[in-house]
Amino acid sequence: MKKTNVFIISWYGPFSSQKKLQEWEYKQKDCFFLYIFQGKRRKNGRFKYYCGMTYHRTISDACVSHRINDADHHIHEFENRHPETITIWVGTFANVSRPKKSDVRLCEKMLTSELTHFELDEKEQVNKTNKKPPQETVYIINEWFNINKIIDDDGNYDDYKSRSKDAIPNIVPDVMCYYAGSGDWYRARKLKLAPRL
Repeated sequence: MKKTNVFIISWYGPFSSQKKLQEWEYKQKDCFFLYIFQGKRRKNGRFKYYCGMTYHRTISDACVSHRINDADHHIHEFENRHPETITIWVGTFANVSRPKKSDVRLCEKMLTSELTHFELDEKEQVNKTNKKPPQETVYIINEWFNINKIIDDDGNYDDYKSRSKDAIPNIVPDVMCYYAGSGDWYRARKLKLAPRL
């Protein structure tokens, strides 16, 4: 039977700086492999978006913090110009306890290609690669959690709601499906709460 690529990605944010992300990420039990940030190069310019991945077997915590701290990372272009516009979200796999590097890369490719083809124009996407769809069929469900709102004593976070159309959770669809055989995309921007039975 053919492998089915189904991933639930739990995203946590918004973080307004690398330092705030690092302080939070070091305290978490989960390892975060995916990240998306937005920022502005010009004060009155448009937001730019970047989706990336990290995978390092020897680093058990703060994977994203290590990755975006690299001297050549794109986030520094925004930190050096308008750090007040930066927002960072980090993603972990909710349904795969130990994702393979190929799983992480597949999800990054799915996210960047979806954003490129449907959500952003070319000037808003900082990624220079990974704009083509994956060669495999992929299903992704994205869920968003606000790190500023804890809802219980176990440290569980409230879901995230933002009114800003530029907010990352409003840019990335909640459900994304790509069928490699036909090249068809299916997406649902925002899932709606059904009435209670």
